[in-house]
Amino acid sequence: MTKPGKSKMWLAGVVALITLAGGYYFLSGDSAAVQDVPVFTVAQGPMQIDVLQGGEIRALRNVEMKSEIETPTKILSLIPEGYLVTEDDINDGKVLV
Repeated sequence: MTKPGKSKMWLAGVVALITLAGGYYFLSGDSAAVQDVPVFTVAQGPMQIDVLQGGEIRALRNVEMKSEIETPTKILSLIPEGYLVTEDDINDGKVLV
């Protein structure tokens, strides 16, 4: 019969060997995958940076308009967004809201 300490040492050796073999397998990788990495030559010059992120824009001079009507009212219609108000609309008295 073997001593209890020797069987644990043997098992630890096998686990270490499997760990080393697995690490080598995963870390060695595929040589074809390494060759697919793009390589570029570095050159000094202007650098263009494109920012692709949402945000908000605020007016430089904000004008706040408040209704002078004290009773509750309903807005029945609005002009479409982006409508260009012309001088003829102003002369004809076009209702925007």
